[in-house]
Amino acid sequence: MLFKPQLFTFHKDGKRQNLTASTLAGQSICLMPRGQCSFRRIKLLGNRKKALQAAAFRVRQESDSSENKFTIIADANGKKASVWGFRTHDNHAGRYIPESISFKPMSTGARIVKLTEGYEGQVWEQGSLIASRWWIKPPSPKGWVSFLHSFENPQESNYQKIPDIQELPYRTNFPVFEMDQARAAQLFSPANLGGIVALGLICGALFISGQFLRNEMTLRTVEGDIEALSTVTSQISAERRQALANIRQSQKYTVIGHSGTVLLGLADASLVLDKKGLLIEKMTMRSGAFEIQMRLSGEIDIPALVMALEAQPSLANVSMALGFREVVTITADLVSPYDYPQSPTGESG
Repeated sequence: MLFKPQLFTFHKDGKRQNLTASTLAGQSICLMPRGQCSFRRIKLLGNRKKALQAAAFRVRQESDSSENKFTIIADANGKKASVWGFRTHDNHAGRYIPESISFKPMSTGARIVKLTEGYEGQVWEQGSLIASRWWIKPPSPKGWVSFLHSFENPQESNYQKIPDIQELPYRTNFPVFEMDQARAAQLFSPANLGGIVALGLICGALFISGQFLRNEMTLRTVEGDIEALSTVTSQISAERRQALANIRQSQKYTVIGHSGTVLLGLADASLVLDKKGLLIEKMTMRSGAFEIQMRLSGEIDIPALVMALEAQPSLANVSMALGFREVVTITADLVSPYDYPQSPTGESG
C-alpha cells in the first residue's frame, strides 16, 4: 500500500522497535510511549487557529524544561484541548505522535488499552479524549475509580465498573504531510533549499549534457550511414551507366553488327563496282540487309557481277534487281569480321 506510515518506538534504554511494516513512500513516525508523555487539559479562547497558537505558546512557557515537543489536539467543540508533552530522541528528527492517539478513537466511553509499556485508562466524549492516566501494571478497581474522580465529568458515574483490557491495532490513516513548525523549519532551511536548488541544477545540467551527447552520437551515426549510402549510391550509379552503355552497344550491334561490318561491306562493294566502272548513288540498311543503288551506263554481265560481290568476305547472299530508268538495286547480307572464313593458317581471309 502506498503512503502507509511505518510506526516505530524507542524504549527507555534507547532500543528501537518497529511496530508496523514499512511500505513504499510511507512516512516513518515515531510513536512516543505514554509512560514518557505528560498529559493535561487546557481551555481554548477565541478563534480556533489563534487559540491553538496561543495555547502552544502558553504550554511551552509553562512546561518543564525536560519537554521539548508538544502535541495539542482541540476538542470538536473548540472549547478545550488535550496536550501531550515529551522529549524527542536525538537520532530521530522526523514526526512524533503520542501513543494515546495511535489507536482508533472512541465516540463516547471509557476503556483500558494495553500499550508497548504499561496500560492507559482513557475517557472519550464525542470523539475527543478528555482524560488519560498511565499505569505500569493493570489498574485495580480502586485505582480506576481514583482515575475517574480526577476529572470533572457529569457521566463519570456511568464508568464506575472497571472495563476489560483491550489490545488494539494501530491506526494507518495519519495525515501524509502533517508536520510541526520545528520540522518545517528544518526541512525548508536555507541550507536545504540551496541544496535542493543545486541538486536540481546539477540534474538539469546532466540531463542536457546527456541529451547533447546522445544527439551528437545520433548525428555521427546518421552521417556515417549517409556516407556509406553515398558510396553505395555512387557505385550503383556507375554500374547503371555502364549497364546502359552496354545495352546501347548491344542494341547497336543487333542492328548493324560489328562496328566495322558496314564499312568493310561498303569497301568490298566499292572495290568490285569501281573495277566495272559503276558508281554508287545510294546505300541503305534495311532490316540488317545491305542495299546499294546504282545506274547502268552500258552493258554489264550481271551474273558475273553477283559472283564477284559474293566472292568478297564481307558480303553474302548477293542479289540484283533492275528497276525503273536503268536503276539497279544490289541487296546483300553483311558478314561480321568475326564470321569471316578462316584461312588454313587460322587467320581470317
